[in-house]
Amino acid sequence: MAVFSELFMRVIGEAGSHANTVDLIELENFHAWVSSQPKIETHVHLEAATGKEFYAALEHPPSWHERCPWDRVPFQNLRGFIDAWVDLSKSIRSLADFEKMAESFVAQRAAERIVYSEAYVSPADFSFIRKRFSIAEEVFSFEQVVRAYLRGLKKGLSVNPGIEVRLIVDSLWISTDEERELVHEGIKNIFDDGDAGCDAFGKPLIVGIGLGGMENHRFLEQQREFFAKMRALGLKIDIHSGEGGTAEIHKRSVESLQPDRVAHGIAGFEENILFSDNLVMCPLSNILLRTYQGPLNAHPVFECLRRNIPISIGSDDPLLLGNSLALEYTFIHAVTGQGYEAFTFTQKNARERVFAPGVLKRLDA
Repeated sequence: MAVFSELFMRVIGEAGSHANTVDLIELENFHAWVSSQPKIETHVHLEAATGKEFYAALEHPPSWHERCPWDRVPFQNLRGFIDAWVDLSKSIRSLADFEKMAESFVAQRAAERIVYSEAYVSPADFSFIRKRFSIAEEVFSFEQVVRAYLRGLKKGLSVNPGIEVRLIVDSLWISTDEERELVHEGIKNIFDDGDAGCDAFGKPLIVGIGLGGMENHRFLEQQREFFAKMRALGLKIDIHSGEGGTAEIHKRSVESLQPDRVAHGIAGFEENILFSDNLVMCPLSNILLRTYQGPLNAHPVFECLRRNIPISIGSDDPLLLGNSLALEYTFIHAVTGQGYEAFTFTQKNARERVFAPGVLKRLDA
C-alpha cells in the first residue's frame, strides 16, 4: 500500500521542478518518524479533521451522490472549498451528531499521536448560517451546539488518556450584532454553569474565540468591541487572516483586532506584514485551496523558517484536503531536506504559545 496519495505525490513532483527534493525512501522514513512523535497542533478545524468513518455512518444529502466532499480536492479557490465544507455539514442533523463528532475527533488525535490540540469548532455554521442561507432544515441553538461539542469532547478525553483538546469557538467574520451577542451570552452561560465547560480538573475546555470564514471588514469596529467582551471572560483571540485577501486587508485586520494568534498570514508576506508573535502556517492547505499560487518552494513558510520567525504548523482541514499534520511536515522536508529541524523548531514554538499552558504541564508530568 502506498504511503502517500497520488495528489501528495503530484504536489511533491511540482515542488521538485523548483527545488532539489529528497528521495521517496527518505520521505517515507521521515513521515513515519513524524507520525510516531507526540505532537502539538494549534490550527485545525474539528468538523473537517474527524475521520471519514464518522461521516460514513450518517445519512448523506443528495449532493453527496455525485461526489463526496473529500473527493473534491484540489479546489479551484477558497469558494470551492467553502461549498464542500457546507456540503459536509449538511449530514449533521442532531445534537447527538455533534457529540459523536467530538468523540471521533479525539480518537483521531490519539491515532495520529497529536497529544494536544487547540481546535476550531464552528457552531455558527449550524445555527446562524443555516438559518441565514436555508442550508438545512435542522437549525440549532448556538449554545446547545457548543454544549454538545463539550459533552462529546469530555467522553472522548475520558477514554483517550494522554490526549488533550481545547476548543476555539468560531464567531465568523460576517457575524451580525445579534449573532455576536448570542455567542457572548452562550459562552458566558456555559462558563457560569461550572462543570459543563470544564475538564476533570475544573479547567476550561474553551480557551479562545475565533474569527473564521472569508476575511471581511464590514463589522471591524463591532468585532473589536465583541472581542473586548470575550477577553473579559478570560478567552484569547485567534483569527483567520491573510489567507485569501490582500496584504492591506491582512495588515488592517491584525492592527485593528490585536489577536493573540493568527492563522495563515501568507497574503502579507511579500510586504513584510507578519504577525510574528503567534503565527500558524498550513502550507499544504494553502496550496490545495489555491490561496497560495506561487512556486511551491517559495511558500512563505520556508522564508519564515530560514529567518527563524517563530511560526507553528497546522493541518487546517485534513479530512477535506487529504492532508495531515505529519504530511504538512513531510512536505517541508521534501522541499528543504531539513524537516527534522523544522519539526523541532515549530513544535517548540507551538508549545510556548498555546492558550492553556497548564494543560501541557499536566501532560508532561
